[in-house]
Amino acid sequence: MIRRGFKSKKNPEERGSFISSKTSKVRSLKLGSSGRNYAASTRRELEDELAYNDEFSTTSELSYAEKRSMRKKLGYCMKCQGRPVLLYRIQKNCQSFRRKKARSKDGECANGICFLCHPEKDPNVKGILDEIDRVDIDKLELHPDAVEYLETLQSYLSCFDQLGDLYDTIDPDHKLAKYSMPDIRLPRQQLSKNGEPVQNLVELCEVAELKLPVFCAKMEELLQQVASERENKLDESSAAGKAIQFKLPPSKLKGKVRASEKANDNYAKKEPGPPESWLYDIVRGSILFTSAEELLDFLELVRKDPSINIIKSKNRFKNPTLSGYRDWNLHLRLTCIDGSNVVSHICELQLHHQAIKEADERLGCHKFHEFFRRYYAGSK
Repeated sequence: MIRRGFKSKKNPEERGSFISSKTSKVRSLKLGSSGRNYAASTRRELEDELAYNDEFSTTSELSYAEKRSMRKKLGYCMKCQGRPVLLYRIQKNCQSFRRKKARSKDGECANGICFLCHPEKDPNVKGILDEIDRVDIDKLELHPDAVEYLETLQSYLSCFDQLGDLYDTIDPDHKLAKYSMPDIRLPRQQLSKNGEPVQNLVELCEVAELKLPVFCAKMEELLQQVASERENKLDESSAAGKAIQFKLPPSKLKGKVRASEKANDNYAKKEPGPPESWLYDIVRGSILFTSAEELLDFLELVRKDPSINIIKSKNRFKNPTLSGYRDWNLHLRLTCIDGSNVVSHICELQLHHQAIKEADERLGCHKFHEFFRRYYAGSK
């Protein structure tokens, strides 16, 4: 922690000459109350910078949970990718009692909300979007490419709003968005039959072929439990035609050509290698649910199943995609016995809501991703 009485000039090696010079300039202000307010706010910004550098400079070896705990302790955003935004100022008195105060900064945060993670809640961005909605493109003399861009942008905003309204209808209490699924969130390489990290795509596909029937059987087992738990709540007329659908891709396993391309594009520099050992979607499937309650029941069963380890859980009902699409993506490690060997494999499972899936196909949300990718190549 940075003490109030800390003087950076006394510690130039530890704090850096840049911070020392900035602090000295702040202390030299003689501009009355406005100058003192500016000096105080600038000093707080410097203290925040120092606290972040002190706490996070040596955390490269910390686990995901430890980094989250540190962010929460210091008042930083828990969702930011990379350097987080400071949302709260943590004040500590002599009795070691902590008190946090929401921080507000134009274009960055306000009332505990990070505008980098939730740009739609930024008043400045919201005003710009409202202005875009009021623009009559036909009355503007623009280049054809600019007209196409603005028309696509308007369609995209309409699509985003429609999917948001649909989600409010199918899950009024936002139970899916509020549901928390604990996961390991630590890197796990795919293993071969002998328990060592796979060395090539051939070894990976061998285990994948062995695990595919195990994956399908486990999903069917869990879905039968969901159906049996809910059959008493639905009469036969309402349940007809609304069965949960479990689907595999047409090729069942991911194609070797596409898998090799993805490994080289996404994991060529990931250590330790090889890149094929980081592919989690060789065995993959999707489930289409007809209600939010069914999806929640399924998540509870996955969570409690002792034969399943949840490697990664991505709740896009809470953090939807740029187009507004919402689903749940899971990376699950399943274990089975092959002869005298215990074989484990990580599979990918996507959980969709039927109404949102149908709306996504009707609105053509994927075309917006393809269109804007031309303008923002390289961004994720």
